[in-house]
Amino acid sequence: MKTPFHIAALVGTLALTACAGIDFPGTSESAAAPRSAAQETKPDVPRYGAIAFSDQSQRWRFRWNVIDPQRAADLAMQDCGDSGCRILLTFGPAECGTFALGQNSVTAAAKAQTPRQAETEAKAACNDIGAGCRVAPAQCNT
Repeated sequence: MKTPFHIAALVGTLALTACAGIDFPGTSESAAAPRSAAQETKPDVPRYGAIAFSDQSQRWRFRWNVIDPQRAADLAMQDCGDSGCRILLTFGPAECGTFALGQNSVTAAAKAQTPRQAETEAKAACNDIGAGCRVAPAQCNT
């Protein structure tokens, strides 16, 4: 079952100019967090993920394969490292999650059963409410 999430964040003129200069997703900010959560090697335990994003700084972080949904969100927020960070999306066992960022800081997030499906849905949802949307590579829970 697909679940797109639309989150429109329009933040003043500063964000308009900042968005135009984004090297997305090729910046260091786009790199996925280290798979430290994968060190939680309890077999047959449901895994969860979260994506944190800051409208102000455009910093973002993924966490996935974490054994507790709240811990996944907490780690994503901690890794994001900006006071403006917020959780864009949480995704559960055997789900993939991602988000797309467009002009004017428009964001849309999606979760799905495959990385490609999540990426397609996030980009489509972003383009429905904005323009120039680029999608981050999806991360999947095992």
